[in-house]
Amino acid sequence: MNSFFYKGSGVNVLVLVILLGFVLTGCNFLPALNPSVETGTPSPVPSLITQTAPNPALTKEPLVLEDFDLFQPGLVKSQHLILEKLKTANQYDLKLFVATDRKSINVEQVLRMNNQENIPLMDLYFHLFANYSGGKIVFSQILINGQEANYQLEAEDTILHIKLVEPLPVGESLVVTMLFDIQIPTVMGGNYGIFGYFDSVLVLDTFYPMLAVYDADGWHNQKPDPVGDLSYTDASFYLVSVDFPAELVAVSSGLEIENSAAGDRTRSVFAIGPARDFYLALSEDYIKVSEQVGEVLVNSYARPSEEDGANIALDAAVHALNIFSSYFGDYPYTELDVISSPMQAMGIEYPGIVGIGINLYELDQKTGRTLNPDILESVVVHEVAHQWFYNLVGNDQVNEPWLDESVSQFATGIYYEERYSATVGEQYRTSWMGRWNRIQQEKIPIGLPVSAYDAKTYSPIIYGRGPYFLFELEKTLGSDLNAQFWKKYVAKNQWQNSTTSAFQKLAEEECGCQLGDLFIDWVYEVE
Repeated sequence: MNSFFYKGSGVNVLVLVILLGFVLTGCNFLPALNPSVETGTPSPVPSLITQTAPNPALTKEPLVLEDFDLFQPGLVKSQHLILEKLKTANQYDLKLFVATDRKSINVEQVLRMNNQENIPLMDLYFHLFANYSGGKIVFSQILINGQEANYQLEAEDTILHIKLVEPLPVGESLVVTMLFDIQIPTVMGGNYGIFGYFDSVLVLDTFYPMLAVYDADGWHNQKPDPVGDLSYTDASFYLVSVDFPAELVAVSSGLEIENSAAGDRTRSVFAIGPARDFYLALSEDYIKVSEQVGEVLVNSYARPSEEDGANIALDAAVHALNIFSSYFGDYPYTELDVISSPMQAMGIEYPGIVGIGINLYELDQKTGRTLNPDILESVVVHEVAHQWFYNLVGNDQVNEPWLDESVSQFATGIYYEERYSATVGEQYRTSWMGRWNRIQQEKIPIGLPVSAYDAKTYSPIIYGRGPYFLFELEKTLGSDLNAQFWKKYVAKNQWQNSTTSAFQKLAEEECGCQLGDLFIDWVYEVE
């Protein structure tokens, strides 16, 4: 195995990584686990609720977010106006009590939702991804507007189905209150092993009941697929109170707006919105390095032995933030966190925070420096790109994964070209071919749902062939028009859910041309 370095702009770019396609961005790649998982016996935790107050009755006036002040500090100034536009978006209010042994969490969840669809809703569906990933959600009470709800678990306990007593009319609102305990796994499960307590880090990926999306295809309430990412969500607002052992450091989506201590416990309150979901990690081992970039504070968390990797991750995140904000439009939040996290992927994206696999922070025993800094850099950049593609511009990650994964790969190529040189950008793009070559450049469409791929084809097509399509699109449009298209695409679709057809339509409007043949060659399945 031969390797050599390209030296440019004072930075070494490991071309071996690029040529072999080993720049393994998280969100994907390792096969699904779902083994028999030990959850242990959870420690008893005190109830958060001593009395249940009745919730607001159904009203013809939609429930609206009243206290914008909670969320405005977490948004850059160019995003402040969005609060008024999204005032009827879903609102999650979560109260968590984390057990001392980290093996269970007691939760009160209140969801205020408005029916923004074009038909009355007879049912509500929630994803229970914790049950899929090796944990277990045990409900003690579910209320609709203060009344006991009629519900059942479906799809092997990965879907909560609530049958409404009366249809929820268009434009009207209700409140869903849930009391439950979560048993935390200590053995990795699910697709990437990103929910549980591992290596002294409590990682809470999609841990709470998440309202499924209702769109033109109806409710998206299927059981998770063992390939690809799990979630497809609408932009919502989150206010999350966490009571946890005082020795832990909490890192989450959003800003910490309140912190207090009592004995051996700490209580923090976090606020974020709009956002696709909420993520939380807690560890007693985290240290932090930070850098202010305009309105945005960038933090990099890792274990003390990983400080070199924390600085590498910080440097990559800062440069990616600047490059992508210039190319695609402003990053929406005033904080961006990068954390070293246990997982069986290379990295994973969440609103305002990205998790990077702990193994990428491994030290070279001879030099005491990070063993693979180039891979660490590329993974951080890819995951930061997801702040625009998945979060700011949403998409169905289950049925159209290319719209965020392939696009984030393409964006990573922009980073290398803008930060270093056109030569380095071209060398990075050879990693896409390295992946695609794993299946001999088979021309499988990139626009298929994750269920159409398997562990062998998903990565080569979505992370290899997919960004090549976007490179071909750039050559078709020309670099200037392509850059103009991307800024307009993000601006037009921010906090909405985009689709392949909407992507093609806007590209054709920008170029004043027909791109059907290009999309047929690369994206669509032709029968």
